[in-house]
Amino acid sequence: MSASLRAFLRLSRLRFLAGGVAGGALGTAVAAYETGAVDWRSYALAQVTISAFHLMTHYANDYFDRGGDAAAVRTAFSGGSGALVDGSLQPRVALLAALACLGAGALAGGALWRAGHAALAAQIAIAIAVLAWSYSAPPLRLLARGLGELDATLVVAILVPLCAFAAQRGAVDSHALLATLPGAAAMFAMMLAVEFPDLEADAACGKRNLLVRFGAATGARLGATALLVLYASAALAPLAGAPPAAALAIAATLPLGFGYLRALGRGQEIQPEQLAGRAVALFFVVTVYGALGYAACAGNLPKGGLRAETKAAGSMVEPSVTHVESLYERANAALDAVRPAIQRDGGDVWLVRIDGSTAYVQMVGACGGCPMSNATLRGGIEAAVRGRCPEITSVEQV
Repeated sequence: MSASLRAFLRLSRLRFLAGGVAGGALGTAVAAYETGAVDWRSYALAQVTISAFHLMTHYANDYFDRGGDAAAVRTAFSGGSGALVDGSLQPRVALLAALACLGAGALAGGALWRAGHAALAAQIAIAIAVLAWSYSAPPLRLLARGLGELDATLVVAILVPLCAFAAQRGAVDSHALLATLPGAAAMFAMMLAVEFPDLEADAACGKRNLLVRFGAATGARLGATALLVLYASAALAPLAGAPPAAALAIAATLPLGFGYLRALGRGQEIQPEQLAGRAVALFFVVTVYGALGYAACAGNLPKGGLRAETKAAGSMVEPSVTHVESLYERANAALDAVRPAIQRDGGDVWLVRIDGSTAYVQMVGACGGCPMSNATLRGGIEAAVRGRCPEITSVEQV
């Protein structure tokens, strides 16, 4: 392997892409929990889009932050790759690579947009690209303004899972938002931790991140607070409709959480790289375990139906009643027959619940809020459902 290729691989830091992959898995698992199925084409398009923008961020950070990296104490988790500041690669290589990844992400996002019900996912991907670029690039350069920690948390821990979720469902609901909270808290704790090794260098080069602004002691308290939010949000999530398995999976990461907390409590006794390493592991494992918790509960429902615990529709499903389950299967089969025509116009329809002789559906994507959606409901959807399910006399939107 040539020296230039080794330097480029060092610049790429491909191991950090695991965080974006874990986030994509989390969003997809939450969608599977709601519907019992995964659209693998939409998943692949969303994950390629996410990973391209994630890789773009690595290249852009090395290029725009190379001045700060030159003075930093480089660790496995902070200080950049070092490939630009030690002369292994010319800075323009990183900039060109960042722009190439931006283009690749835009192409994948365009394909996601054309996937019909995944248009919202493509819009979220645009937000990911803009915020990720603004993290280190001027004129915003959020990492130097005390906003970089929140920016990274929003992008990696919230928007990435929501992009993957929207690629499956065509919309974002309370379940998806709820599932991102533990990872968001872990990501914020991680961002604080990886700033400890660079504290002096960041202050010297004029950065005003949270650690520089408020000091190491306050940063440690913020990290401990983020840890409390992490486990409190996971513990309370089942009350809002999340599967208990997801909360138990997050609880299994408590040893990592205590390790992070002990590292913060030791002050100068702990090596900053050890603290950063524990924080990176905590974020990754929390995200992966959350995905596994939701995935473990997927597939227990009729295709397309929301879980009984879902509150977004304002009602409860009773899947334990045998004749309702059979009715759900037939109603979903009727929706499957009309879904391709709706998807061609950028929309989709999902069965939410059946109350007595009335079926309630959710119109998403381009059909959500469209003035013609009622005509589509009456002229196509209701006729198809009533034709397949004589027990149903009307179909209404929620």
